[in-house]
Amino acid sequence: MNNLVTLSSTEALHITEGDTVLCGGSQEWFAERWQRQAGCGPTNCAGLLWHLAQTNPQCAALCVHSPSSKANFVSLMQEVWEYVKPGSMGVNTTNIFANGAVAYGRQKGVALQPQTLDIPPLHAGERTYPPVQAFIEKALQSGLPVAFLNLSNGTLKNLESWHWVTLVALRGGEALMYDQAQPHWIDLERWLATSVMGGGFVTVAHGQ
Repeated sequence: MNNLVTLSSTEALHITEGDTVLCGGSQEWFAERWQRQAGCGPTNCAGLLWHLAQTNPQCAALCVHSPSSKANFVSLMQEVWEYVKPGSMGVNTTNIFANGAVAYGRQKGVALQPQTLDIPPLHAGERTYPPVQAFIEKALQSGLPVAFLNLSNGTLKNLESWHWVTLVALRGGEALMYDQAQPHWIDLERWLATSVMGGGFVTVAHGQ
């Protein structure tokens, strides 16, 4: 039986809209068309920072907005956009995401330490599941959600290509992702075996 590893503070990613509890943010909440089209990176980075601000007192300055409400999360998304700013190809590398998070933290007076795991294109390098599983499990057990960049979805039908999502649980080869404010399970091991372009994973923790 596969063990379930879950982010213990998942509720810190939840956002309320009236009586509805949303699972993370959605790029569809941006005001501008280009932001809605290309804003998955900033949205998921905002989620990681929102979570960190609530779960680590040393990181509270990352989000001056009172947590949980959709309006406040949208304000944070807009701030983060200026640091994790999509180019013509969007936010298509883990470095753009990680460096933007660090720059945002620096502006807020908070030192941040990202960790990344890049997945090469199919047949361009070694791709085995155990390092991916170890990276995600270590992050979740450390109380950190994982941002997942998927440049091509392989044979998965419930995962959009060229897209960032946030992972909050792992069960063997399957991961629970928050995407567009909704939870979905995906076959991460199958993604690794079939994604043509690969992608990567990012965590953001408090640094020294």
